[in-house]
Amino acid sequence: MKPSEKNQRPLSGYRILEMSSHFAGSLCGMLLADMGAEVIKVEPPEGGDPVRRQGAFFLEQESVPFLSANRNKLSLTLDLQKEEGRAVFHRLLPTADVVIDGFRPGVMLEWQADYESCRKIRQDIIYLSLTPFGQTGPWAYRPGNDPLVQATSGLMALTGDSGGQPLLAGNQAADFSGSSVGAFAVLTALFHRERSGQGQKIDVALLDALIYALVPREGEVLSTGKELERCGTAHPSFVPYQCFEAQDGKWLFLSCFTQKFWSNLCQVLGRPDLEKDPRFVNNPDRVKNRRELIPILEDLFRQKPMTEWIRLVQKADVPCGPLNDLEMAIADPQVVQNQMVVEMDHPRAGKLRTMANPIHFMGTPVCYELPPPALGQDSVKILQGLGYHPDQIRSFREAKVV
Repeated sequence: MKPSEKNQRPLSGYRILEMSSHFAGSLCGMLLADMGAEVIKVEPPEGGDPVRRQGAFFLEQESVPFLSANRNKLSLTLDLQKEEGRAVFHRLLPTADVVIDGFRPGVMLEWQADYESCRKIRQDIIYLSLTPFGQTGPWAYRPGNDPLVQATSGLMALTGDSGGQPLLAGNQAADFSGSSVGAFAVLTALFHRERSGQGQKIDVALLDALIYALVPREGEVLSTGKELERCGTAHPSFVPYQCFEAQDGKWLFLSCFTQKFWSNLCQVLGRPDLEKDPRFVNNPDRVKNRRELIPILEDLFRQKPMTEWIRLVQKADVPCGPLNDLEMAIADPQVVQNQMVVEMDHPRAGKLRTMANPIHFMGTPVCYELPPPALGQDSVKILQGLGYHPDQIRSFREAKVV
Protein backbone atom coordinates (compact mmCIF):
# COMPACT_ATOMS: atom_id res chain seq x y z
CA MET A 1 0.00 0.00 0.00
CA LYS A 2 1.27 3.48 -0.86
CA PRO A 3 1.74 5.95 2.03
CA SER A 4 -0.98 8.17 0.58
CA GLU A 5 -3.44 5.28 0.87
CA LYS A 6 -2.84 4.66 4.57
CA ASN A 7 -5.39 7.21 5.77
CA GLN A 8 -8.03 5.70 3.50
CA ARG A 9 -8.28 2.56 5.62
CA PRO A 10 -11.78 2.30 7.14
CA LEU A 11 -10.79 2.61 10.82
CA SER A 12 -7.81 4.94 10.50
CA GLY A 13 -7.76 7.41 13.39
CA TYR A 14 -9.35 5.11 15.98
CA ARG A 15 -7.29 3.76 18.88
CA ILE A 16 -8.22 0.49 20.57
CA LEU A 17 -6.78 -0.94 23.79
CA GLU A 18 -6.86 -4.73 23.63
CA MET A 19 -6.58 -6.48 27.00
CA SER A 20 -7.18 -10.19 26.93
CA SER A 21 -6.10 -13.54 28.28
CA HIS A 22 -7.69 -15.70 25.61
CA PHE A 23 -7.55 -16.20 21.85
CA ALA A 24 -10.90 -14.57 21.06
CA GLY A 25 -9.72 -11.18 22.33
CA SER A 26 -6.66 -11.35 20.10
CA LEU A 27 -8.76 -12.27 17.07
CA CYS A 28 -11.18 -9.44 17.73
CA GLY A 29 -8.34 -6.96 17.99
CA MET A 30 -6.76 -8.21 14.78
CA LEU A 31 -10.02 -7.90 12.84
CA LEU A 32 -10.15 -4.23 13.82
CA ALA A 33 -6.41 -3.68 13.29
CA ASP A 34 -6.66 -5.05 9.75
CA MET A 35 -9.19 -2.31 9.04
CA GLY A 36 -6.75 0.40 10.05
CA ALA A 37 -7.43 0.93 13.75
CA GLU A 38 -4.38 1.48 15.94
CA VAL A 39 -4.64 -1.50 18.28
CA ILE A 40 -2.42 -1.37 21.36
CA LYS A 41 -2.08 -4.79 22.96
CA VAL A 42 -1.74 -4.12 26.70
CA GLU A 43 0.13 -7.05 28.26
CA PRO A 44 1.65 -7.86 31.67
CA PRO A 45 5.45 -7.41 31.72
CA GLU A 46 6.00 -10.95 32.98
CA GLY A 47 5.22 -13.27 30.09
CA GLY A 48 2.71 -11.07 28.29
CA ASP A 49 -0.42 -12.51 26.68
CA PRO A 50 -0.63 -16.20 27.77
CA VAL A 51 -1.14 -17.17 24.11
CA ARG A 52 2.51 -16.24 23.54
CA ARG A 53 3.48 -19.39 25.47
CA GLN A 54 0.70 -21.76 24.44
CA GLY A 55 0.48 -24.51 21.87
CA ALA A 56 2.87 -27.10 20.47
CA PHE A 57 4.08 -25.14 17.41
CA PHE A 58 6.71 -22.42 17.61
CA LEU A 59 8.79 -20.50 15.05
CA GLU A 60 12.07 -19.40 16.62
CA GLN A 61 10.41 -19.52 20.07
CA GLU A 62 7.42 -17.52 18.79
CA SER A 63 4.06 -19.24 19.38
CA VAL A 64 2.29 -19.97 16.11
CA PRO A 65 -1.18 -19.30 17.65
CA PHE A 66 0.07 -15.88 18.79
CA LEU A 67 1.62 -15.12 15.40
CA SER A 68 -1.64 -16.08 13.69
CA ALA A 69 -3.82 -13.60 15.58
CA ASN A 70 -1.76 -10.50 16.38
CA ARG A 71 -0.55 -8.74 13.23
CA ASN A 72 -0.97 -4.98 12.75
CA LYS A 73 -0.75 -4.31 16.52
CA LEU A 74 1.49 -2.47 18.95
CA SER A 75 2.55 -4.02 22.26
CA LEU A 76 2.61 -2.10 25.54
CA THR A 77 3.64 -3.89 28.71
CA LEU A 78 1.88 -2.62 31.80
CA ASP A 79 1.47 -4.11 35.27
CA LEU A 80 -2.06 -3.12 36.23
CA GLN A 81 -1.68 -4.72 39.64
CA LYS A 82 0.60 -1.84 40.58
CA GLU A 83 -0.66 1.65 41.27
CA GLU A 84 1.88 3.15 38.87
CA GLY A 85 0.70 0.84 36.11
CA ARG A 86 -2.93 1.80 36.67
CA ALA A 87 -1.92 5.47 36.56
CA VAL A 88 -0.30 4.95 33.17
CA PHE A 89 -3.41 3.17 31.91
CA HIS A 90 -5.65 6.01 33.10
CA ARG A 91 -3.38 8.48 31.31
CA LEU A 92 -3.59 6.41 28.12
CA LEU A 93 -7.36 5.98 28.27
CA PRO A 94 -8.41 9.48 27.07
CA THR A 95 -6.53 8.82 23.82
CA ALA A 96 -8.48 5.60 23.16
CA ASP A 97 -11.86 5.04 21.53
CA VAL A 98 -12.39 1.39 22.47
CA VAL A 99 -11.34 -1.00 25.22
CA ILE A 100 -11.51 -4.76 24.63
CA ASP A 101 -11.77 -6.61 27.95
CA GLY A 102 -11.06 -10.30 27.46
CA PHE A 103 -10.83 -11.28 31.13
CA ARG A 104 -13.24 -12.99 33.47
CA PRO A 105 -15.77 -10.68 35.14
CA GLY A 106 -14.23 -8.83 38.07
CA VAL A 107 -10.60 -8.85 36.90
CA MET A 108 -10.69 -5.42 35.27
CA LEU A 109 -12.58 -4.05 38.28
CA GLU A 110 -9.67 -5.05 40.53
CA TRP A 111 -7.36 -3.11 38.21
CA GLN A 112 -9.66 -0.06 38.08
CA ALA A 113 -9.98 -0.68 34.37
CA ASP A 114 -13.64 -1.76 34.29
CA TYR A 115 -16.27 0.12 32.30
CA GLU A 116 -17.37 2.45 35.10
CA SER A 117 -13.76 3.37 35.94
CA CYS A 118 -12.99 4.01 32.27
CA ARG A 119 -16.17 6.03 31.74
CA LYS A 120 -15.17 8.43 34.51
CA ILE A 121 -12.05 9.24 32.52
CA ARG A 122 -13.53 9.13 29.01
CA GLN A 123 -17.30 9.41 29.05
CA ASP A 124 -17.83 8.27 25.47
CA ILE A 125 -15.59 5.19 25.70
CA ILE A 126 -16.79 2.04 23.96
CA TYR A 127 -16.06 -0.93 26.18
CA LEU A 128 -16.35 -4.51 24.92
CA SER A 129 -16.40 -7.34 27.44
CA LEU A 130 -15.64 -10.57 25.58
CA THR A 131 -15.97 -13.55 27.93
CA PRO A 132 -16.71 -17.28 27.64
CA PHE A 133 -20.09 -17.18 29.41
CA GLY A 134 -21.16 -13.58 30.00
CA GLN A 135 -21.16 -11.10 32.89
CA THR A 136 -23.90 -12.65 35.04
CA GLY A 137 -25.37 -16.06 35.79
CA PRO A 138 -24.11 -19.32 37.31
CA TRP A 139 -21.25 -19.77 34.82
CA ALA A 140 -20.04 -16.15 34.62
CA TYR A 141 -17.06 -16.47 36.97
CA ARG A 142 -15.98 -19.95 35.92
CA PRO A 143 -12.88 -20.51 33.77
CA GLY A 144 -13.73 -21.29 30.18
CA ASN A 145 -12.19 -21.90 26.79
CA ASP A 146 -13.26 -22.75 23.25
CA PRO A 147 -13.81 -26.52 23.68
CA LEU A 148 -15.84 -26.01 26.84
CA VAL A 149 -18.03 -23.47 25.04
CA GLN A 150 -18.43 -25.88 22.12
CA ALA A 151 -19.61 -28.55 24.56
CA THR A 152 -21.95 -26.20 26.41
CA SER A 153 -23.47 -24.63 23.30
CA GLY A 154 -24.66 -27.89 21.74
CA LEU A 155 -22.27 -27.71 18.77
CA MET A 156 -20.23 -30.67 19.96
CA ALA A 157 -23.35 -32.80 20.30
CA LEU A 158 -24.22 -32.04 16.67
CA THR A 159 -20.76 -32.96 15.36
CA GLY A 160 -19.77 -36.52 14.56
CA ASP A 161 -21.02 -39.62 12.79
CA SER A 162 -24.53 -40.95 13.24
CA GLY A 163 -24.52 -43.21 16.28
CA GLY A 164 -20.95 -42.17 17.14
CA GLN A 165 -19.38 -40.03 19.81
CA PRO A 166 -19.73 -36.22 19.82
CA LEU A 167 -16.69 -34.48 18.34
CA LEU A 168 -14.84 -31.23 18.88
CA ALA A 169 -14.88 -29.02 15.78
CA GLY A 170 -11.52 -28.99 13.98
CA ASN A 171 -10.85 -25.35 14.83
CA GLN A 172 -11.83 -22.80 17.45
CA ALA A 173 -15.42 -22.18 16.42
CA ALA A 174 -16.38 -20.36 19.63
CA ASP A 175 -13.39 -18.01 19.52
CA PHE A 176 -14.05 -17.09 15.90
CA SER A 177 -17.79 -16.62 16.46
CA GLY A 178 -17.26 -14.48 19.54
CA SER A 179 -14.45 -12.37 18.08
CA SER A 180 -16.40 -11.69 14.87
CA VAL A 181 -19.56 -10.72 16.76
CA GLY A 182 -17.46 -8.61 19.12
CA ALA A 183 -15.79 -6.73 16.25
CA PHE A 184 -19.19 -6.16 14.63
CA ALA A 185 -20.53 -4.84 17.94
CA VAL A 186 -17.61 -2.41 18.27
CA LEU A 187 -18.18 -1.07 14.77
CA THR A 188 -21.89 -0.66 15.44
CA ALA A 189 -21.15 1.19 18.69
CA LEU A 190 -18.67 3.47 16.91
CA PHE A 191 -21.29 4.26 14.28
CA HIS A 192 -23.82 5.04 17.03
CA ARG A 193 -21.30 7.28 18.78
CA GLU A 194 -20.63 9.19 15.56
CA ARG A 195 -24.34 10.06 15.42
CA SER A 196 -25.15 10.48 19.12
CA GLY A 197 -21.86 11.22 20.87
CA GLN A 198 -22.58 8.40 23.31
CA GLY A 199 -20.28 5.55 24.21
CA GLN A 200 -21.49 2.33 25.82
CA LYS A 201 -20.61 -1.00 27.34
CA ILE A 202 -20.96 -4.12 25.18
CA ASP A 203 -21.30 -7.64 26.56
CA VAL A 204 -20.53 -10.52 24.16
CA ALA A 205 -20.32 -14.09 25.45
CA LEU A 206 -18.63 -16.72 23.30
CA LEU A 207 -21.42 -19.07 24.38
CA ASP A 208 -24.11 -16.74 23.03
CA ALA A 209 -22.22 -16.13 19.78
CA LEU A 210 -21.76 -19.85 19.15
CA ILE A 211 -25.40 -20.68 19.91
CA TYR A 212 -26.36 -17.91 17.47
CA ALA A 213 -24.03 -19.53 14.93
CA LEU A 214 -26.16 -22.69 15.13
CA VAL A 215 -28.91 -21.00 13.09
CA PRO A 216 -30.90 -22.63 11.49
CA ARG A 217 -30.32 -25.88 13.39
CA GLU A 218 -31.57 -24.32 16.61
CA GLY A 219 -34.89 -23.63 14.88
CA GLU A 220 -35.44 -27.34 14.45
CA VAL A 221 -35.14 -27.84 18.20
CA LEU A 222 -37.21 -24.79 19.10
CA SER A 223 -40.01 -25.79 16.76
CA THR A 224 -40.10 -29.54 17.51
CA GLY A 225 -38.71 -29.84 21.03
CA LYS A 226 -36.70 -32.86 19.86
CA GLU A 227 -32.96 -33.40 20.11
CA LEU A 228 -31.05 -33.46 16.81
CA GLU A 229 -29.10 -36.50 15.69
CA ARG A 230 -25.49 -36.39 14.53
CA CYS A 231 -25.23 -36.89 10.77
CA GLY A 232 -21.48 -36.92 10.01
CA THR A 233 -20.95 -35.04 6.75
CA ALA A 234 -24.62 -35.46 5.81
CA HIS A 235 -27.44 -32.96 6.25
CA PRO A 236 -30.55 -33.90 8.23
CA SER A 237 -32.93 -32.13 5.84
CA PHE A 238 -31.43 -32.71 2.37
CA VAL A 239 -30.41 -35.87 0.50
CA PRO A 240 -27.94 -36.38 -1.12
CA TYR A 241 -25.88 -33.80 0.74
CA GLN A 242 -22.64 -35.34 2.04
CA CYS A 243 -19.20 -36.74 1.26
CA PHE A 244 -18.63 -39.73 -0.99
CA GLU A 245 -15.48 -41.80 -1.46
CA ALA A 246 -14.20 -42.15 -5.02
CA GLN A 247 -12.35 -44.99 -6.72
CA ASP A 248 -8.92 -43.67 -5.73
CA GLY A 249 -9.77 -43.40 -2.04
CA LYS A 250 -10.18 -39.63 -2.18
CA TRP A 251 -13.39 -37.92 -1.12
CA LEU A 252 -15.70 -35.39 -2.69
CA PHE A 253 -18.62 -33.45 -1.29
CA LEU A 254 -21.83 -32.69 -3.17
CA SER A 255 -25.11 -31.12 -2.17
CA CYS A 256 -28.45 -31.49 -3.92
CA PHE A 257 -30.57 -28.94 -2.12
CA THR A 258 -32.84 -28.30 -5.10
CA GLN A 259 -34.77 -30.67 -7.35
CA LYS A 260 -32.78 -29.38 -10.34
CA PHE A 261 -29.51 -30.49 -8.77
CA TRP A 262 -30.92 -33.94 -8.01
CA SER A 263 -32.17 -34.33 -11.57
CA ASN A 264 -28.82 -33.25 -13.01
CA LEU A 265 -26.94 -35.62 -10.72
CA CYS A 266 -29.06 -38.59 -11.80
CA GLN A 267 -28.22 -37.82 -15.43
CA VAL A 268 -24.47 -37.52 -14.89
CA LEU A 269 -24.44 -40.73 -12.85
CA GLY A 270 -26.13 -42.52 -15.74
CA ARG A 271 -29.07 -43.42 -13.52
CA PRO A 272 -32.09 -41.42 -14.71
CA ASP A 273 -34.23 -44.16 -13.17
CA LEU A 274 -33.35 -42.93 -9.71
CA GLU A 275 -35.14 -39.64 -10.41
CA LYS A 276 -38.32 -41.55 -11.25
CA ASP A 277 -38.05 -44.05 -8.39
CA PRO A 278 -41.05 -43.40 -6.05
CA ARG A 279 -38.72 -43.62 -3.07
CA PHE A 280 -36.51 -40.78 -4.33
CA VAL A 281 -38.81 -38.49 -6.37
CA ASN A 282 -38.58 -35.43 -4.11
CA ASN A 283 -36.40 -34.36 -1.20
CA PRO A 284 -38.80 -35.43 1.60
CA ASP A 285 -38.91 -38.89 0.01
CA ARG A 286 -35.12 -39.02 -0.24
CA VAL A 287 -34.74 -37.94 3.39
CA LYS A 288 -37.20 -40.65 4.45
CA ASN A 289 -35.42 -43.29 2.38
CA ARG A 290 -31.81 -42.16 2.71
CA ARG A 291 -30.74 -45.61 3.98
CA GLU A 292 -31.79 -47.09 0.65
CA LEU A 293 -30.42 -44.29 -1.56
CA ILE A 294 -27.00 -43.56 -0.05
CA PRO A 295 -25.54 -47.09 -0.55
CA ILE A 296 -26.57 -46.91 -4.24
CA LEU A 297 -24.76 -43.58 -4.64
CA GLU A 298 -21.73 -44.82 -2.71
CA ASP A 299 -21.34 -47.73 -5.13
CA LEU A 300 -21.63 -45.40 -8.13
CA PHE A 301 -19.01 -42.94 -6.87
CA ARG A 302 -16.52 -45.76 -6.31
CA GLN A 303 -16.42 -46.33 -10.08
CA LYS A 304 -14.32 -43.26 -11.02
CA PRO A 305 -11.47 -41.22 -9.48
CA MET A 306 -12.34 -38.16 -7.45
CA THR A 307 -11.08 -35.57 -9.97
CA GLU A 308 -13.08 -37.19 -12.77
CA TRP A 309 -16.27 -37.13 -10.71
CA ILE A 310 -15.76 -33.51 -9.77
CA ARG A 311 -15.25 -32.58 -13.41
CA LEU A 312 -18.41 -34.39 -14.49
CA VAL A 313 -20.62 -33.29 -11.60
CA GLN A 314 -19.53 -29.66 -11.78
CA LYS A 315 -20.10 -29.69 -15.55
CA ALA A 316 -23.66 -30.83 -14.78
CA ASP A 317 -24.07 -27.70 -12.60
CA VAL A 318 -24.33 -29.56 -9.30
CA PRO A 319 -22.52 -28.11 -6.23
CA CYS A 320 -19.50 -30.35 -5.80
CA GLY A 321 -15.88 -30.13 -4.71
CA PRO A 322 -12.96 -32.02 -3.19
CA LEU A 323 -12.65 -32.81 0.50
CA ASN A 324 -9.43 -30.88 1.07
CA ASP A 325 -7.13 -31.08 4.03
CA LEU A 326 -5.72 -27.72 5.16
CA GLU A 327 -2.59 -27.97 3.04
CA MET A 328 -4.69 -28.78 -0.03
CA ALA A 329 -7.14 -25.99 0.79
CA ILE A 330 -4.40 -23.36 0.99
CA ALA A 331 -3.02 -24.51 -2.37
CA ASP A 332 -6.48 -24.70 -3.99
CA PRO A 333 -6.59 -22.49 -7.13
CA GLN A 334 -9.64 -20.61 -5.85
CA VAL A 335 -8.00 -19.86 -2.50
CA VAL A 336 -4.86 -18.72 -4.31
CA GLN A 337 -6.98 -16.52 -6.59
CA ASN A 338 -8.64 -14.99 -3.52
CA GLN A 339 -5.18 -14.20 -2.07
CA MET A 340 -6.03 -15.76 1.28
CA VAL A 341 -2.42 -16.22 2.36
CA VAL A 342 -0.37 -13.16 3.29
CA GLU A 343 3.39 -13.18 3.83
CA MET A 344 5.12 -10.84 6.27
CA ASP A 345 8.70 -10.41 7.51
CA HIS A 346 8.97 -11.12 11.23
CA PRO A 347 12.16 -10.04 13.03
CA ARG A 348 12.53 -13.41 14.79
CA ALA A 349 10.34 -15.92 12.94
CA GLY A 350 11.54 -14.84 9.49
CA LYS A 351 9.09 -15.20 6.59
CA LEU A 352 5.69 -15.53 8.23
CA ARG A 353 2.68 -16.80 6.31
CA THR A 354 -0.74 -16.24 7.84
CA MET A 355 -4.35 -16.10 6.69
CA ALA A 356 -5.40 -12.86 5.04
CA ASN A 357 -8.46 -10.93 6.11
CA PRO A 358 -11.44 -12.33 4.14
CA ILE A 359 -12.95 -8.88 3.45
CA HIS A 360 -11.99 -7.34 0.12
CA PHE A 361 -12.67 -3.60 -0.12
CA MET A 362 -12.50 -1.91 -3.49
CA GLY A 363 -11.73 1.58 -2.21
CA THR A 364 -10.15 0.97 1.20
CA PRO A 365 -8.09 -2.21 0.95
CA VAL A 366 -6.86 -4.11 3.98
CA CYS A 367 -3.20 -3.44 4.73
CA TYR A 368 -0.70 -5.79 6.36
CA GLU A 369 1.90 -3.40 7.77
CA LEU A 370 3.03 -4.73 11.13
CA PRO A 371 4.06 -8.29 12.00
CA PRO A 372 2.91 -9.62 15.38
CA PRO A 373 4.75 -7.53 17.98
CA ALA A 374 7.45 -8.66 20.37
CA LEU A 375 6.45 -8.29 23.99
CA GLY A 376 6.52 -4.61 24.95
CA GLN A 377 8.32 -3.51 21.79
CA ASP A 378 6.28 -0.27 21.55
CA SER A 379 6.16 0.63 25.25
CA VAL A 380 8.70 3.45 25.10
CA LYS A 381 7.14 5.04 22.02
CA ILE A 382 3.65 4.94 23.52
CA LEU A 383 4.79 6.33 26.88
CA GLN A 384 6.70 9.11 25.15
CA GLY A 385 3.53 9.94 23.23
CA LEU A 386 1.77 10.35 26.58
CA GLY A 387 4.37 12.89 27.69
CA TYR A 388 6.44 10.74 30.03
CA HIS A 389 10.06 11.83 30.47
CA PRO A 390 12.82 9.31 29.64
CA ASP A 391 13.78 9.23 33.34
CA GLN A 392 10.22 8.28 34.28
CA ILE A 393 10.15 5.56 31.66
CA ARG A 394 13.48 4.25 32.96
CA SER A 395 12.11 4.12 36.50
CA PHE A 396 9.01 2.28 35.25
CA ARG A 397 11.23 -0.34 33.67
CA GLU A 398 13.35 -0.71 36.81
CA ALA A 399 10.20 -1.17 38.91
CA LYS A 400 8.78 -3.60 36.33
CA VAL A 401 5.72 -1.42 35.85
CA VAL A 402 6.29 -1.72 32.07
